[in-house]
Amino acid sequence: MTSRCSDTLVSKVVNERLELELRKSKNTPWGNTVLIDEHVFRRNPRTVRKQFVTSFVDNNRKCLRELAPSRYHDEMAAAINHIPGRENVTHAVIDMTGTYKNFIQDYFPNAKIVVDKFHVIRLIHPAIRKFRKEATGDKRKNPIRHLLLKNRKRLQPYQKRAVTRFCQENPNVNEVYRFKERITNFYNIKGFNQASRVLTKITDDMADSKIKEIRTLRKTLMKWRAEILRYFKTGLTNARVEGFNRKCKLIQRTSYGLKSFENYRLRALYSCS
Repeated sequence: MTSRCSDTLVSKVVNERLELELRKSKNTPWGNTVLIDEHVFRRNPRTVRKQFVTSFVDNNRKCLRELAPSRYHDEMAAAINHIPGRENVTHAVIDMTGTYKNFIQDYFPNAKIVVDKFHVIRLIHPAIRKFRKEATGDKRKNPIRHLLLKNRKRLQPYQKRAVTRFCQENPNVNEVYRFKERITNFYNIKGFNQASRVLTKITDDMADSKIKEIRTLRKTLMKWRAEILRYFKTGLTNARVEGFNRKCKLIQRTSYGLKSFENYRLRALYSCS
């Protein structure tokens, strides 16, 4: 027997059930570590603008606690106000976004900020792409495009030779690539004091560079120095929130796009709880 139910009714019933399930954990307080990151919820084809949502992950409970509809301070605070225990949070992991830094300092008074290492390593990638394009043009099939961005230790011997040859022929690429490898290897260091000395040496060497992008990167590393080095005391990264963001994107694809943020929020929280 087939019941004649509209899509609207089915969606309403499903969302009500999801809301009831999520209420069970609504009053659970924060753990001591919060991971914060963003992902794209919707694109406007007319203006080519993207609507970002902010993901809040409780690293202790290993779940997505909440989604905020934007990166604005007031909307983020309103989205997580119902979760008690903000004073419990001792560490918050973010990328190098000033908006999130200011929000954490205001909302989580006891939290120390840790910068995710992946975002630090990725900072120099635009400079590599720029100078590589000057040498080869925007040829997407050129294998050197990917080899320059990969960790050199993971390359095959013939790939290392190709990268070395390309760098020897292009001095700007060579200088930027060497700094990229130094920053990558920086995260293999054991111990806070040694990491502090190595980061100081890297930024000092960057000061002598004639490449504008390198000097700009130096300023960024110095501005976020304390938060970058805090990784070597905690070992915290944003890997878990990146995994949840990927799962959220899968929900978007399987739903063929969602117009309602509230419906999207309910499905994401239930799937990532």
